[in-house]
Amino acid sequence: MKKKIMALVLAGIMILGGCSGNTDSASEDTEKDSTQKSSQEVKEVTILTGPSGGTMEIVGAATIELFKAAMPGTEFSSVPSTGSAVNVKLMDNKEADMAIITADTLAAAINGEEPFEETYPDLMSMCALYPNTMQLWALPSSGIQDFADLKSKKFTCGQFGGGPYQPCMNMMKTYGFTLDDIEASGGEMTPLAWGEATNSLQDGNIDAVFWTTSFPAAGIVNAAVGKEFSLVQINEEKLKEYTETYEGWVDITIPAGTYEFQKEDVKTIGTPNLYVVSRDMPEDVVYEMTKAICENYDVLGTSHALLKSLSDETITQGVVGEIHPGALRYYKEKGINVS
Repeated sequence: MKKKIMALVLAGIMILGGCSGNTDSASEDTEKDSTQKSSQEVKEVTILTGPSGGTMEIVGAATIELFKAAMPGTEFSSVPSTGSAVNVKLMDNKEADMAIITADTLAAAINGEEPFEETYPDLMSMCALYPNTMQLWALPSSGIQDFADLKSKKFTCGQFGGGPYQPCMNMMKTYGFTLDDIEASGGEMTPLAWGEATNSLQDGNIDAVFWTTSFPAAGIVNAAVGKEFSLVQINEEKLKEYTETYEGWVDITIPAGTYEFQKEDVKTIGTPNLYVVSRDMPEDVVYEMTKAICENYDVLGTSHALLKSLSDETITQGVVGEIHPGALRYYKEKGINVS
């Protein structure tokens, strides 16, 4: 197991260099694995989550306990990663069996859109978990009133391959500017991990943080102690244009008071975090994992506040691409809407 985890870490580092399509060897592996395995062959399932200590890792750990109880003969393990884009590549390279991937990233992978250069048809949805919400926090002294103001400011939207990076690039396109324009205007997009981002905002080393995450984001709540931040309202027309252009996003409102410094509702958008499995995952294995989640909503709700809203009504909301036959069989048996 230690060797496999190290291989995943090294593979993730290499993938951060770009999201081009399969290598020849990976293509050969795909051809070999194109037929679905039998459940008896599945003795170990590796699940990719997200940044260490983040919500994705916590949710992954909680669901794995349910999977272990449902299938005691199978070993389940979770591996943290830098985010959804890297998870797509690691799954495609057969380095993992399933992963938490945001709906917008899965849609881009299936359609061969940025940051991907090829399509990834072997990734299938199992279920929806909770949304990642687009949020922009800024220092009031920076004068940032909209996303457009970032053009001349120092800010971060994470690292390439992480969850918020591509949405930030897409929003820049929506507003009509690029990283080169930012540099020319005296601004700077500094690639930082989540912990570095919140610390830098707290210390005043950057003007703003753009991220896609849950709310309230614990890192921001902690960083705001004794500080004054603002939750910036992104132009609503631009948000509408964004959702019309990029698949996998829905309207969300962050209620006033979610953060101590937030006095009014903030309208934004979010993309669901999905459990994504390989097409060749045995149908009965995916069926049992789906069942384990759907019959233990109450247990999952105690592991993280974001999972308290999980229900038969939300478990398929926002899924993109094809639903794996194993999950589909469970949903049909229980009369859960999959449209």
